[in-house]
Amino acid sequence: MKTTLYSSLFVAFLLLSFGPVASAQPLTKEQLQKMYKEYLANEGFKPEVDADGDVIFKFEGTSYYISVDAEDQEFFRIMSTEVISVKTPEERWKAEVACVHATSKTKVAKAFISNDKVRFSLEVFVAKPQDFNGIFTRGMSALQAVRKNFVEKLRE
Repeated sequence: MKTTLYSSLFVAFLLLSFGPVASAQPLTKEQLQKMYKEYLANEGFKPEVDADGDVIFKFEGTSYYISVDAEDQEFFRIMSTEVISVKTPEERWKAEVACVHATSKTKVAKAFISNDKVRFSLEVFVAKPQDFNGIFTRGMSALQAVRKNFVEKLRE
């Protein structure tokens, strides 16, 4: 009898603990866009949705966009629209060294080369999409830092 009671209490505990998590509905792409736009607007930005469905905004003169992916809502990414072209093999080598340096020196932000262009991004996992707002300000600082670290190394 005690075993049945303990088992029942344990099952009830599990249902109460994990039931809401399992039943939470993922946000639609439109809901994600709205959430990002509202947050950015409240922070003083003028966000817009671009042709790809991402949310674009300006920060200190540079345009950035938040990737909106309803299929992977635990992944949060901000990309800078700024690119630095790499035209020669020597430039590419210097840029690769600078990317590795900047990325290794800066938490969660990346400098990388794609299609002969250096790009900058912030990429993190969040427990739920709404959690992005807790890391946004520090993430933007990291994006600025990775670019600064890249440029400093490139100029050496």
